[in-house]
Amino acid sequence: MFTYFDNKSFGVCLRAMRLSLGLSRSEVYEKTGITENTLYSMEKGKTIPQITTLLILSGLYCVNLLQLFDVYKDDHKYNSIINSIDSALLDNNVELAQSLLNQIEMEHPQKIFCYFDNIEVDLLSKYLELLILSFSNDLHLKEKVICELKLLLLIHGSFDEYIESKGNKVSNFEIRILLTIGSVLLEIKDFHNSQLIFNFILNRLLIDANTQRNNLKLIVKTFANIIYILHMYDRNEEVVKLSNDTIDFCKKHHLYYLLYFIYIRKGIAEFLTGDDNYMESLNIGIVLLYIENRKPYALEVKNIIKEKYNIELLI
Repeated sequence: MFTYFDNKSFGVCLRAMRLSLGLSRSEVYEKTGITENTLYSMEKGKTIPQITTLLILSGLYCVNLLQLFDVYKDDHKYNSIINSIDSALLDNNVELAQSLLNQIEMEHPQKIFCYFDNIEVDLLSKYLELLILSFSNDLHLKEKVICELKLLLLIHGSFDEYIESKGNKVSNFEIRILLTIGSVLLEIKDFHNSQLIFNFILNRLLIDANTQRNNLKLIVKTFANIIYILHMYDRNEEVVKLSNDTIDFCKKHHLYYLLYFIYIRKGIAEFLTGDDNYMESLNIGIVLLYIENRKPYALEVKNIIKEKYNIELLI
């Protein structure tokens, strides 16, 4: 969906080509009608190149500038933004989301910009605003956030229809929007649509060749959300199976993210299905919380398990 470019480096290249031809900016204006101010801004990396401008200059410089401009894709900037979004999503970090939004609003269009127009940057800014709102505890606000996020994805019908129409043709950015929608739906207890979205996201992420750390954590987070939904439906045998699959995935990729949650949900499901291994799973989950220096939360979880299931954990 998004393509970012190193505008400054491209501008340096434009200036070098003009000087190699012995042309001043005023001479370029006389030959092409491109104003000196426009050319100056392009050469300094301050202006988003327009297609028509690049085509005209291509004729004068005898170089395909559209093709050359494509060489200056700034994948590092794109990956940096996606990684920051992932970190905010994974940790429900409103401060990080706000910081990224502030950065984009401050730097655009000088440093962060999209291919020839501002629409995609506006879309990214709108998403971050909604991501920040999604962290609110106001359920009415969450329903509004879902409606706004659906508009960003141009979803006018049901989620079933949208997913069927997309197939595997969904961008990394769209996955992040869908993950946000699914998480908010889960919070307002729309388990049907949230599971539908999480299953779609999981299938898409698992076939993606990109194995960045955050991408792997997104997979675990999606597993965990589906496990929670299955638990709410009392489908405990499926909880155990999917928990084991998730634990195997975490071991394979040396991940500890949300592993405590997986073990605790697995232990509860094992207890409810009469599996004697439940105590081992629950204890591992509590130990993982201690390892993460989350002792108060570990004690809270132990109390909840004792009150709800009458299970006394000795760790």
